[in-house]
Amino acid sequence: MPQYKKGDHVINATEKAYEVLYASRGYVQITEELEHIELYGLSYEELDALQNEALKKFLDQEEIEYKSRATKKELIALILGDEGVMNGTNGTEDTHSNESK
Repeated sequence: MPQYKKGDHVINATEKAYEVLYASRGYVQITEELEHIELYGLSYEELDALQNEALKKFLDQEEIEYKSRATKKELIALILGDEGVMNGTNGTEDTHSNESK
């Protein structure tokens, strides 16, 4: 479902609801190009509350590689700078890189 923003307020709404209710109130659709996620400085608990897609989007934005099947714990470890969780791979894992996009 698309997201729309007015100032710091973000809502989820269908396109129809946006057109009827929110466009005239100054909300604009958040696009991936305009949205910048900042996760540095958040605690483990705060990062754990986020969806994996948000964590992956941040890692892509920061051009940090991660395994395509990385767990949430592994994604958080990369963001917090604790790559020890990622050790143990033999280089044959599928790695996701923003460069392939």
